[in-house]
Amino acid sequence: MHDATEPPPLNAPRPDSGPRRPVRPARGGQPIHVLCWAVTSLLVGLMVYMNGPGASSDAPVAESRLSNADEMSGRMLLGLAETFPDIRPMLVPQIAPWSSSDQPFQRLGYVVILSELSSPEAAIEALDALRTAVDEQTLEPVPEDYRELMGLVGTRLFAEAAGEPAEPLADLERDRLEDALGFLGRLLVLRAAEDDAALEPIEASLRRAAWGVLGVGIWFITMFLLGAVILLSFGVLLLMRRLPLHFSSGDTGTIYIETFTVWLLLFLGLNTLPAIIARAFQIPLPSLSLEFSLLLGLGTFFLSLIALFWPRLRGVPASRLRADIGLVPGRFVVEVLAGFVTYAMAIPLLLVGAIAAAILALLHTLIFGEPAQPSHPIQDTMGSGPVVIVLVYLVACVAAPIVEEIMFRGVLYRYLRDLSRNWIRFWSVTASALLSSFVFAVIHPQGIVFVPVLGALAVAFCIGREWRGSLVAPMVAHAVSNAVVMTLNVMLNA
Repeated sequence: MHDATEPPPLNAPRPDSGPRRPVRPARGGQPIHVLCWAVTSLLVGLMVYMNGPGASSDAPVAESRLSNADEMSGRMLLGLAETFPDIRPMLVPQIAPWSSSDQPFQRLGYVVILSELSSPEAAIEALDALRTAVDEQTLEPVPEDYRELMGLVGTRLFAEAAGEPAEPLADLERDRLEDALGFLGRLLVLRAAEDDAALEPIEASLRRAAWGVLGVGIWFITMFLLGAVILLSFGVLLLMRRLPLHFSSGDTGTIYIETFTVWLLLFLGLNTLPAIIARAFQIPLPSLSLEFSLLLGLGTFFLSLIALFWPRLRGVPASRLRADIGLVPGRFVVEVLAGFVTYAMAIPLLLVGAIAAAILALLHTLIFGEPAQPSHPIQDTMGSGPVVIVLVYLVACVAAPIVEEIMFRGVLYRYLRDLSRNWIRFWSVTASALLSSFVFAVIHPQGIVFVPVLGALAVAFCIGREWRGSLVAPMVAHAVSNAVVMTLNVMLNA
């Protein structure tokens, strides 16, 4: 099925516009196409390298603590065990990969979690295996006090196994153990000391985390079922040619691939500002506050939208620019509801992406000999206080949905649909959605294994764009998706 309507070329006169300054030709020609795609491909390839196996340094760097992502995983498992004690044996296999990890603090975290899910005796055996690995130097470089930390953990475990309270730790020892293992270290200390009064708040937070995880699980199941029904209904209506699609392609030449390339250069360039500022004022990067970094990131997102001045410089009228990229007025409530429908459609596609990501993770393990660890730097900020959490929500649930939808589903998707406007609509939409979604996924820092998951979400946002013609629906869907993930992270860090 071909597009029913096509807007006139950008350089065509508009009958109702009256005398105007001549619009510059929209077509930049084949050289501009090649140049823009070469620059974009170079930048995307750089992001793939930075987020893939090649990103790791040849010189190993010693860790100083358990990662925030691992700490959240441990909190989730222990929360489920605290809330539903009968499932403890079923949870042990979930952390089995940690038992053979080459990351020292993940191995130490495994020992502590095993003591909770199984028994102190099982944890002591795991600790003995860890000592052997340290002696044989099969782990990554360990901190100087790592053996001391193992000793502190072992002392607590032996006291638990004997059913006697452990000797109190010195303040420095307790602080180092809690710094290294987060709440797992605190839980170990209090459990070994048999301090029930101090344990109660921790156990209560674990139960809250468990119910939060279950709530999010129910939400995803509900959205999956609803989204599957909506996708099936959309498919039937499309076959019957009764589904109105409000996106129409036209002839915009190279203007929007130029705009996207300018934005990508600008966005990646602005993200180097912390290093530039730190060097200019001779500030060590670690001393930049988290709040300042998040505010800078928030400003970077919106400042990058100055790339939208490029089509204006190329002669595109403001009204035409807004229409082309989907910033069009409409019934706001209807478009917001369409955003939730788009989000529901994303969940079944998300499952497909998760299966593809699992296959990629397996291949990664077979090729590189270690499991991939999809993560996002923002995870490490979720336990840093209310101000940071508010800023994270603003970045993830306001700035990112607005800016990324304008540039990916607005500018890039428009260019790709217009480029393939003479194809059958199904193939034009499919190719445009897949290519724009791949670029969207690889510039995010979760790692290359996570690309299918982000790509699946982006495909759903493209469907919302095609269906509604406006960017409101994909913006809302994007914001809801990020808000659910951020809320789960907050629950697991509470």
